[in-house]
Amino acid sequence: MPSPKRPFRHILLALAGLALIGGATATSASKGTVYDNIKTYNKILANVYDKYVEDVDSEDLIFSSIDGMMQALDPHSSFLKASDYEDLMLDTQGKYGGIGISIDIRDEWLTVVSPIEGTPAFKLGIRAGDRIVKIEGETTKGITTSQAASKLRGRKGSTVHITIRRQGEPLPLELDIERDVIELKSVPYAAHVRDGVGYVRLTRFSEESTNEVHAGIEKVLSEGAESIVFDLRYNHGGLLTQAVAISNQFLDRGSLIVYTQGRHASDRTEYRATEKPALSKDVPVVVLVNEASASASEIVAGALQDDGRGVILGELTYGKGLVQTLIPLSPDASLKLTTAKWYTPAGRCIQKPWKPDEDEISLADAAADAAGEASDVPVDAAPIGGIQPDVEVEAEPGTRYAFELVRQNHFFRFAVAYSSDQEVPRDFRATPDVVDSFRSYLEEQEFDYETEAQLQIDRLRELGEQDGYDEATLAAIDALEARVKVEKQRDFERNLDYVIFGIEREIQSKVWGIEAAYEVSLRNDKQFDAAVALLKDHDAYLAALEGKEPVKAVASGKGDMTAIAEGDPGYE
Repeated sequence: MPSPKRPFRHILLALAGLALIGGATATSASKGTVYDNIKTYNKILANVYDKYVEDVDSEDLIFSSIDGMMQALDPHSSFLKASDYEDLMLDTQGKYGGIGISIDIRDEWLTVVSPIEGTPAFKLGIRAGDRIVKIEGETTKGITTSQAASKLRGRKGSTVHITIRRQGEPLPLELDIERDVIELKSVPYAAHVRDGVGYVRLTRFSEESTNEVHAGIEKVLSEGAESIVFDLRYNHGGLLTQAVAISNQFLDRGSLIVYTQGRHASDRTEYRATEKPALSKDVPVVVLVNEASASASEIVAGALQDDGRGVILGELTYGKGLVQTLIPLSPDASLKLTTAKWYTPAGRCIQKPWKPDEDEISLADAAADAAGEASDVPVDAAPIGGIQPDVEVEAEPGTRYAFELVRQNHFFRFAVAYSSDQEVPRDFRATPDVVDSFRSYLEEQEFDYETEAQLQIDRLRELGEQDGYDEATLAAIDALEARVKVEKQRDFERNLDYVIFGIEREIQSKVWGIEAAYEVSLRNDKQFDAAVALLKDHDAYLAALEGKEPVKAVASGKGDMTAIAEGDPGYE
């Protein structure tokens, strides 16, 4: 039976009203064009609804066309129904059932910005930059973050199957992940770690983040810290108000923290420090960042860097600096629309281009041009996006062997078995006997995996057979495969440092909790080691603040050993 027509007429009237509203705010030259285009749209909609070969739902038609409109914009503008709005609110408050990742859209694909510490995704080794190409067998190309969130979230204990494409991996990774309650905590660890250096870890910017950071700073100072490492790695961001307030913990009252610039020159809003800072300026600060530090994290890092208040150490950040305005449309729908971009106090645009090979022009430049003014955005800074560290220390790349140990839950299972019948002291270390026990456990479990080299050889053989390679060439491929299998037997020894780290961290976590796990992680964290070395070398620290070349000597570490064990430490 045909769908009732009454709701459809209401939709047409609403669209006509939208045309008039749009026309009221448009220039006189474009008013007629906008109105004519909407009249054309209404005619198409009416004909499809009345004459298409099958019955169609008017709401589906309208919402599909709206989704198409949003896809012509940036990846973060979207139409939100009531359930989508509820999901958005969960990003800044409350708990939910999910797998524990921050997501974004890059080059039309769903991409992991950062896993959340301690969550299922975190423990399975999902990394920043992983593309989730399928959810439950359905492609994610062209999906919105809101749509992805609704698919990834669910009841605690339920599972979701995802397919990941990872750079450097020839084949996709298929993962079944059991959902859990995701508790969004801001500061999981703050302590005086070593040599007068305090450490404060911020995982997200939520309603209580400033209070937690303030308490963390006071704690490490009371324990004797004379300098602070502020860790923003794997922090995907959150509330702007908290980014400003947390920056104010380090910056003097009145300091410019960040500003937004919209389409027009007049569309500029500045955010400044309004309180006395919690930390004295004579306390040196190093801020750790990486490719998964995004949004609010970049606001804080950029503000401290431009002010000369702290040294930024690590890797180029993610580059997510768009302002979304939530516009209510009805009791059941809202529009999340990008209306401006973020800029650091020195005028650097935080947002990276969101389209491949896009030669981005900053909104500040465009607004200044429109007003006939000179832009204050440096020509060589605006198009890049992200926060470039003062001291570059690249993270240590993970191996296939390490990834499979985590993906197959072997550290977790071994830790459960070991701690059930062994005393685990607070200063537990993985002795050679413990390592041998883990090796025996892997043999009992018949631990196996496909190496990257084996995957490439399989592909090479397939191509050779397709192209008719001669027997000698195919025999050479077989001989190479035999050598790769021999090398595979040595993977345990090659990954011994990581194996020891994984054993210690998982056992300490099971018995003594998250603080003990952090202690293990920091012992094996080359980026943190580089930060401590910098803070202990006053001349090098001052040189880094001033951007002088000698600071490069400090950046000799390989990176963060936690990247595989926790899938990139720190939301679905």
